[in-house]
Amino acid sequence: MILLKANDQLKRVFLSLIKTLGVNVIWNHIFVITNNTLILPGKVRSLFFNYDTKQLYTNLIDLTIEESQITEIINDELLVNTLNMTLYAFGKWGTINGLKVEKDYSQLNQLFKSILKEVHIEPSFRDDNFRFYKNKILISYEDVIHDILTLSEPISDSSEKEASSDVSFPSNQDTTESENTSEQTIGNRWKSPTLDEDLDDEYKLGLWHNMKWVKRTLSFAKTEHIEDKNTTRLGNSFYPVDYLCPSCKEKLFISLYPVGREFPIETEEGKVYLARAYTCNHCNCFYTPRPDKLLQEGDIYILEFEEDRIAYEDYLELLGNAGERCANYKFNEFEAQHNRRNEKTPETLEELFQHIDTASEEELNSLEEKMISGFYPKTAVEVYYPKLVKKRLQKNAVQHTNKPFAKEKPNKTKKEKLTQKTETPQKSSRAINLHQDFSKKTPDELKYLLSELEGGDEETSSAIQEIKNQLNNKLKEKYDAHIAVVTRMSPKQLTDLKSKIESEQTLPDSEKEPYLKEINKILFEEKEKSLKQKAEACKGKSYHEIERVVHEINESDVPQSVKQPLLEFLTKQKKITGEKEVEYLISTLPPQLNKKQFEQFLSKLHQYKDVDITPYEKQLEQRRSLVEQQEINSFIARANKNNRDSLFQLYNDLKEQGFSKKNLQPFLDKIHNKIYEMDQIAIQKICPSITDMTFEEGLEAIKKIENGVFLPELKINALEMLDKRLTKLKADECDQLVRKLKREMNPYIKDNPKFHFYEARKAMRGDLEDEEKAFFDKVLNGYASAHGQYEYPVFVSDSSRFSNGKEGFVLTPDHIFYNSLFHSGIIPILEIDTIEEKTGLINKGIFVEKINGERIKLPLSLPSKEWKWFSKVLGDFIDYLQEKPQSRNISYLAKEKHEKKCCYRCGYIYTDGDICPKCGSKANQ
Repeated sequence: MILLKANDQLKRVFLSLIKTLGVNVIWNHIFVITNNTLILPGKVRSLFFNYDTKQLYTNLIDLTIEESQITEIINDELLVNTLNMTLYAFGKWGTINGLKVEKDYSQLNQLFKSILKEVHIEPSFRDDNFRFYKNKILISYEDVIHDILTLSEPISDSSEKEASSDVSFPSNQDTTESENTSEQTIGNRWKSPTLDEDLDDEYKLGLWHNMKWVKRTLSFAKTEHIEDKNTTRLGNSFYPVDYLCPSCKEKLFISLYPVGREFPIETEEGKVYLARAYTCNHCNCFYTPRPDKLLQEGDIYILEFEEDRIAYEDYLELLGNAGERCANYKFNEFEAQHNRRNEKTPETLEELFQHIDTASEEELNSLEEKMISGFYPKTAVEVYYPKLVKKRLQKNAVQHTNKPFAKEKPNKTKKEKLTQKTETPQKSSRAINLHQDFSKKTPDELKYLLSELEGGDEETSSAIQEIKNQLNNKLKEKYDAHIAVVTRMSPKQLTDLKSKIESEQTLPDSEKEPYLKEINKILFEEKEKSLKQKAEACKGKSYHEIERVVHEINESDVPQSVKQPLLEFLTKQKKITGEKEVEYLISTLPPQLNKKQFEQFLSKLHQYKDVDITPYEKQLEQRRSLVEQQEINSFIARANKNNRDSLFQLYNDLKEQGFSKKNLQPFLDKIHNKIYEMDQIAIQKICPSITDMTFEEGLEAIKKIENGVFLPELKINALEMLDKRLTKLKADECDQLVRKLKREMNPYIKDNPKFHFYEARKAMRGDLEDEEKAFFDKVLNGYASAHGQYEYPVFVSDSSRFSNGKEGFVLTPDHIFYNSLFHSGIIPILEIDTIEEKTGLINKGIFVEKINGERIKLPLSLPSKEWKWFSKVLGDFIDYLQEKPQSRNISYLAKEKHEKKCCYRCGYIYTDGDICPKCGSKANQ
């Protein structure tokens, strides 16, 4: 438990909050933090904030506070911001009436992350809880405060400002107390983000990625062997390896996956389970060999993230979380191979090095790459890798002809020899007379002789057969005698006899069968007799006693022909008895049925499964409904209904009483409608005639409505907030698409006055040059006027004679808008099949071929020698646009909460957690 004394700033904020909530708490200006709960202790009642359950409530608390245990908060901005996080978390959850937090969960997570980054704590704020992680281990809110208090170095003024530069928590200027504000919206002092803000600098959403690994053939050069790989490891379970990236020649890093826990990926050839994955931290890409291949062979899969560093690091973390510093003797495997699971134990390095002298150069190369690639444990590699290098140097020095590995059986260990020795059959130390008269022996003696002679030579085989014959005769005589008196045996004796016969190994099954058949016959007769007696005895017994007998008959192993008539008889008895008991139960109902009694009687009725209780249920519900309506009326009659606050309190109190929705809803609707009428009248008084208001009067009216206590459906800023959020997301996406298209065109063009790239954020801020702005306005208000509200152009190709934007085509993420002297129209991106150039005598140019076969020529001012590269770049870019996931659509973005999450980066659909299990994206809150 941690005790903190609030400074002046925190006092003002939390006192204002207490007044806003209208709770009866006289706070003593102390914070108590215990586990995941923040407590504001008071003289009688205290205010509780529970991070696990999202509950905000008051309660009595018996707490002894000693002055020496209290830590005073003095100029600690980090601690102040961490305590203030409580307001924004519970405000976003909607547990603080009137507190409006406009940011979504992903923005709040980034904000909280920027606050706690100094203590290396990762916050996870969701709609159902608020958790904290340190080094990927779950910690409590109390641990967070403890880490802040135990920082080794105090925070300087400059660092405080830097740490809090992105944070706009309530300050002493933000929070004031006023007599006429009972539910003041603290959250409306949080300014919603504009296009100029970059609250997600640390985590950019980026463009989408197809997470399918593609086949390539590349050449991987080796570098010098790394002696101490831990000193230069990349992190996330990736360690340096002796290969260079084929693109940038930087060192590669490797992560290995334990046998049986290989990581699945999607490739062009289907699902593959990774035993090892390589990455280049410079190129933002991943490599892995194809199944049954080594990286050195160059036959690999690759996954590239280009300049999207955030996406690369997320996937690096996802792969690293599943990886370990271990060995895996397997190659990568296709799903079918992986499901077959060959558990054959591989040869160890120690065994292989026993035959190293006869190994060929090719086999030495393969062995070396396996050692580098984690096929063998690190400790073994550290011992044998220098030996391998030395052996290769010796072979090269003498130019010795390589020989293949010689497969020899390893020498047997002492343990194996001892096992073999103990498994050798030992002859009995005592001689047995093979010619004695076995007919005089008892069955037990004969069994003993068999065990002694088992595994003997030919001389004993005839004796063994004689003993078996005599044993069978003895056993048959024994069991014939038992069967003769079987009718006088008890059920237990019969069961024991049956088990004994079944366990006789020397007696053939054909000879056991008559005995077992006779015993089973007697047992079934006894069981049938017993069950019939129990069924007859059920007459006059209770419903539940009959139910137990029915269960016993169903579980018994008597034939179905015996069970069926007994069950039919008992079913009739159950129904007759059940109807009588239900009628009696209903007759004992009290006239005034409270909720607990109603539930108890209903539960009892449901126990009678063979009785039609529908009429009784209706009778019970009708009686309870009348009583409940009387209770609701009495509750309302006792309440104060004079003003809006009283009605609102009555509305909430009624919902907490546990009344059925059917009876309660009409009363709630009436109260809601009354509050709605009051709020409408109040708003009309604030702004009786909008058209007659001056600008200043309009601002004042908006402020009053925002700060006033009104029903949520009468607040008009929801669409505005949504518009800001969608505008920012789609503008960011447009700018990133522009950068991608520019990057793909750069190898072919440097500057073309007919090509225009639309920078959405720059346009929103009004930073476009006048000439460029006029050009885009003409295009977007002309032949591309049908574009959606959040559909921004990426690229415009102007084909007009005077470069005025009248003709050409506009490429957006969803459509191509085109216009020329002879034709114009709109082509949906998803309907495009191919982009190709034609250089014939007629109909030459760049053509769009739609899926339905229709061909459309794009208006384009570009020399014919450049058509080929342009059609290739444009076609590839449209293919990429067609991969856009559902999560980028406006209909999906407009919703803040989703039952099934569609990853914003790769489109993978999942339900649990906030991190995409396919690409690692953390932008799917």
